Amino acid sequence: MAHRRVDMPWSHTNPCPSPAPRPCLNIKALNDQEKRAALQAEFLANLAPPAPNDNPATTDTLSVRWRTVSEVLLNTARSVLGTIKRKNRDWFDEQAEDIHQLLEEKKRAHQSVLTNPNARTRENLAELRSRVQRETRKMQNEWWTKLAGEIQGFADVGDQQQFYNALTMAYGPQSNSFCPTRSADGSTLITEKSEILGRWAEHYEDLLNRSNPTDPTFLNNLPDLPAMQELDTIPSHQEVHLAVNSLKNNKATGPDSIPAEILKYGAAENRQEWHSLCRTVTKQLTTHYNTLAEERRQRRHAPHQAGGNFPCLTCGRICKSRIGLVSHQRVHRV
Repeated sequence: MAHRRVDMPWSHTNPCPSPAPRPCLNIKALNDQEKRAALQAEFLANLAPPAPNDNPATTDTLSVRWRTVSEVLLNTARSVLGTIKRKNRDWFDEQAEDIHQLLEEKKRAHQSVLTNPNARTRENLAELRSRVQRETRKMQNEWWTKLAGEIQGFADVGDQQQFYNALTMAYGPQSNSFCPTRSADGSTLITEKSEILGRWAEHYEDLLNRSNPTDPTFLNNLPDLPAMQELDTIPSHQEVHLAVNSLKNNKATGPDSIPAEILKYGAAENRQEWHSLCRTVTKQLTTHYNTLAEERRQRRHAPHQAGGNFPCLTCGRICKSRIGLVSHQRVHRV
């Protein structure tokens, strides 16, 4: 019988790995005054002043400037303060040294039984097994009792952050919930994520685009209130200083990943940079809002169209109300 070798091409593709968790800055290090001073000095040394530019500021130039400042601030804080090394807190992990010592003694006793089996070695192994079980149960009970006391103490003093952190430690990580939905007629259960999002978009488009008959004449009865010009005033250095100091600690960061503590304590000596950015942004927003206000005044005096159509400039969809158009644009991110 003839044999023939056949080579079959085969390739294996590894699944896309999940992104690594973003390291958190060690904010507690700012409690040390020396760390604060070191962070402020490093930040002042690393941040170069903006180049002189006579051209008016635009959104792009402001975005580039803020991106530069935020990157310098984050990199400086990461090098001076360091990051938090996450450690799983559990009754076994916190007392791992004592538990491993007990297990090593039991392992040696078991090895003695295998090497020299007799009544004395077997009795010693049984005694050590009972001791290991007894000691580990005791450690576990003491750990849970201590954790319950900590949770109660946080609740008594009103420390909500530590209270919920301790609860998370007790319950463990929570898995992401999966909420399927039904179709419009209720006959089909939708389980795909993209189809679920589409069903919710369909629901809100129908909900927010329903016709609501109103009397358009009430627009003519609205009084024209004077403009509050004081709101257009450029913020002073003192106002920016108070605004930064009023930020709350221990809050989740935004898209820039900069904690409030870094702005309050780490960059306290460079408030002039924040003031310059706020002045530029306020000037640009004031010009933009004045243009919008003028367009709004012109639309108010224009004849009203009952049941008017509001087209989406991206996809061309016609909505029956302005709120429906806004909802459509936010749902579809257009």
